[in-house]
Amino acid sequence: MKNILYYKFMKLNNVEDLREEHELLCRELGLLGKVIIAQEGINGCLSGDDDSINKYSDYIQSTFDINDSDIKITDAEQHTFRKLWVKIKSQIINTKNWDANIEHKAEYIEPEELKSKFDAGEDMIILDARNNYEYDSGHFKNALYPNIRWFSHFHEMMKDIEGFKDKQVITYCTGGIRCEKASAFLRENGFRNVKQLHGGVINYAKKFGSEHWEGKCLVFDKRNELDMDSLNHSSN
Repeated sequence: MKNILYYKFMKLNNVEDLREEHELLCRELGLLGKVIIAQEGINGCLSGDDDSINKYSDYIQSTFDINDSDIKITDAEQHTFRKLWVKIKSQIINTKNWDANIEHKAEYIEPEELKSKFDAGEDMIILDARNNYEYDSGHFKNALYPNIRWFSHFHEMMKDIEGFKDKQVITYCTGGIRCEKASAFLRENGFRNVKQLHGGVINYAKKFGSEHWEGKCLVFDKRNELDMDSLNHSSN
């Protein structure tokens, strides 16, 4: 069994047709999980057998022009979701109390470069863009604590990080989607040197496991917490 996690910000107009097509395909492939479709893009996390996940990956790459490197596939012992849920919403990641123009998002920093910065002890602010209970499960060493319960309250962190506008700030989240909006919000509010970890924690763990990480990685499915080293492809 496999899990697949992906997102793509893009202009979508025929959202109802896409939703119906998407749900039909997922049911045919026996996939379970959650997919959100909005006029601003698509966001999904699903589980299924290897063949079905491979076919689904081909579909989303061709339909939504998603790069293979932006699709996170991880091993699972069984279905990690109980049902299939494909819905249309106003956003693919809920900001609710604030928003940011995705065109203002920060440049990516690849896992290799971030690890090099950690190894060199470089002066930087590592900003966790997840929720406080996710941080409690595990986080990058010396990362700033996100004193929020929900990502829709990310704007409330501004009072705690106002003094870092001239610092090198690197944001991270689980799969990357929250940092798209978070990094754009920071740049719109005067942060001059912001980057976001490409592919999030999952992408980093695939290459470097738990290096520079403390604890586990919380995910929103039946697996609950993942051991970072279990995701490291280089050690498998």
